[in-house]
Amino acid sequence: MTIVAGLAKTFNFMDTLNAVVLDSDLGVGMNFVDPERRLKCKTLRKHIISDKLKEDLLAEELRLLYVAMTRAREKLILTAEVKDLAKEMTATELLDDPNARLSYLEFMKSTTYLEFLKPILNQIGLKQYVVILSDLEAEQAAQSLMAGASREHIRRARELADPAELSRLSERFAYTYEHANLEGLYVKTTVSELKIAAMADADEAAFHAFEDHEEEAYVPAFRRGEQEVSGTVRGNAYHRVMELLDYVGICGPILNELSNMDYATYRESLAQEALWEALERFLNAQVDAHRLSEEYRAAVNINKICKFVRSQLGFRMLKAQAASLLRREQPFVLAIPAQRLKETFPEDETVLIQGIIDAYFEEEDGIVLVDYKTDRIISTDALWTRYETQMDHYQDALERLTGKKVKERILYSFHFDEASAK
Repeated sequence: MTIVAGLAKTFNFMDTLNAVVLDSDLGVGMNFVDPERRLKCKTLRKHIISDKLKEDLLAEELRLLYVAMTRAREKLILTAEVKDLAKEMTATELLDDPNARLSYLEFMKSTTYLEFLKPILNQIGLKQYVVILSDLEAEQAAQSLMAGASREHIRRARELADPAELSRLSERFAYTYEHANLEGLYVKTTVSELKIAAMADADEAAFHAFEDHEEEAYVPAFRRGEQEVSGTVRGNAYHRVMELLDYVGICGPILNELSNMDYATYRESLAQEALWEALERFLNAQVDAHRLSEEYRAAVNINKICKFVRSQLGFRMLKAQAASLLRREQPFVLAIPAQRLKETFPEDETVLIQGIIDAYFEEEDGIVLVDYKTDRIISTDALWTRYETQMDHYQDALERLTGKKVKERILYSFHFDEASAK
């Protein structure tokens, strides 16, 4: 059974009556004001936009009515509270035409769901019942008396109940699950989820700050060309570019010679303008090859990529790529003891964690782990507070994956254009 109530409630047309009306397609409409003659009137543009807003509002209300009425599987009950019953009944009788339909003019004049239905009420065989308000008030008074008696029975329930049955129910409701300490134990989880859980334990304020997602405000069609890129898109774009970045192919033609070059010579030889042009050609080529989307290309600031490539970390990654010792976007699944996540978990339980390492490369004395960040944050120290747990798991996975020691962990912030190592 489906009940659709409040059919006589008036629609809210306030948005169409404001001094300034807005529409995503037609733009802005407002009144004409003549301060000298002290006149004010609606402009043609405002009339058009107001009518469109009203039509859109009525169309949405009609859609909601359709959805509500078509939910019924066996029985549909429609209710409406009207002030003048005789007037409403007369209006319905005047529309007693077997071919009547809701015309566009009637649609635009409608102010309630009931007015949508009036043209066809007498055609579809609905059973109509009229209930007077005074009858409802009398029924409500009777129910209040019965409710008072029920409350008295509830108050005396303990006195009237069977003691044995009462004891059995009390025991059942007081039951405590014996394995409550396993709450939060998952067979498989991700490094990101563990990172957020660690932040919640260490710093409640930081946890909530991290959990706040960027609110993307609605932008009308005629202004969308100026819409700012969201944080999620920006982060994904930088990670994709860093995955594709060909250090040797970009820097090699500028430097000519890579072997036996120290960082000071590298930075001096790598002209910023030439690097910028090479990066632009590279990114455009990736877009043409459909390896990088237009959206991601637009979200990346080439100047920041230039600063990364010219940094000491960029120099080290260039040398690693030239020696085929650079790895990027390395997925892993790692089994760890559950007690490492929480001391109360059983010793014999194991949890699988999965993640993707942004980049790592090998040097003579060990592995360097790199993770890129685009967070807008107050300092690189705050980055480590936020992501140290994540880097711990990455290090563990990498050492077990390669059998080699991770000698250095680096967070590179594109917000600060700076690397922070531990």
